[in-house]
Parts: sequence; C-alpha cells; structure tokens
Amino acid sequence: MHCSFTIYMTKKERVIAAIVGLLCAWTMITGTANALTRDEEIIARIKTLQAQIEELQKQREQLIQVNMPSGIVRLMNADRGTNLGHLTVSPTLERIAQMKANDMAEKGYFTHTSPEGKTPWYWFQQAGYKYFIAGENVAVFLSDPEKIEQAWMNSPTHRANILNPFFTEVGVATARGKYLGQETLFVVQMFGKPAEILQNQRSKAAL
Repeated sequence: MHCSFTIYMTKKERVIAAIVGLLCAWTMITGTANALTRDEEIIARIKTLQAQIEELQKQREQLIQVNMPSGIVRLMNADRGTNLGHLTVSPTLERIAQMKANDMAEKGYFTHTSPEGKTPWYWFQQAGYKYFIAGENVAVFLSDPEKIEQAWMNSPTHRANILNPFFTEVGVATARGKYLGQETLFVVQMFGKPAEILQNQRSKAAL
C-alpha cells in the first residue's frame, strides 16, 4: 500500500520559509562563532595565567638564590656553636665560590675537580687568596639551605669542613645551570684561614 502527502506553498510562503531557514542557519553560525570566541578567550586567559605562574616561579628562584648564601652561613655557624667559634664571611672567598659555581653550571659537572683538571685550589690561586688551610663543600639538586646543611652534616668529609676548628672564614655562592639534563642550583661553600693570620699569630708568640 502506498501513501503520499504533499504540501502546496504559495510563492510568498516559500520566500518566508527561505528567510526563516537563512535566519536559522545564521543563528547556528553565530552561535558557533561565539563558542569559538569564548574558547579563544579561555585559551588566552590560560596562557596569561601560565605566564604569570612562570614569572612568579622565576622570582621565587631568584629570591632563593639571593638568600641561599646567608642562610647556609647562619646554619653552619649554628652547627659550629660557640666552642668552635663562628666563621666570618669573606668577600674574597665569596668570589672564589662564585667562580667555582659558575664553572660547574656552565660545564655541567658536579665534582671537586673540573673536567679540565682544575682542583679547588686553582680558584684560590685565581683570586690571590693565600691560605694556611682551605676547604670546599659543593651541593646540587637542593634549593633549601636547611636541607643542604643537613646533607653536608650527614657526610663525614663535608661535616669535617664545617666543624674544622682551624677555619676562620667562609664564602658561599650559587649558580643556576643543568646537571644530568636537569635544571638545578649549584651551591659552593669555600672555607679558609688566611696565611697572614697564622704569620701574625706566630709573630705575637715570638714576642
């Protein structure tokens, strides 16, 4: 059995239907465009937030790097206590520590001797620091002074430097670079007792 149904429209009705169809199509296009605009706005806001977060993270890292040396010196002197005496900060030792930290960061190594064979004493010589006794502590992958100090105190050789009764001065510096393919902060702590101090002590003893 077959059945059909036909609607006959006047010319005016067909025009009206066509206009309604165009309006519906325009509404759909406008709605899609508005949706795309909203998506673009959301993406733009997300990118702005990401940029702000990155900038805050950069500022945080800069603050950590700036405050790191003084924090380490404070904790080191606390561990030395009054019996051993506090070490004074030496601008020369700070410069030596900075040279070593920069070298480690630029070349991506973490040892007391550089890939070219430069020992810690090389940096003392570069700065013209004549010492009776000197030492070096280094750290990497740590950005908290307390964690760095604790790690050094847990290591017999690093602890020996921190608690060495002959040291009188210290200098700490940091540099940001890559080690084993990862961004990190290189921390260097240089200890010393200038040779002239020993000479003065001997001179006084001779008197």
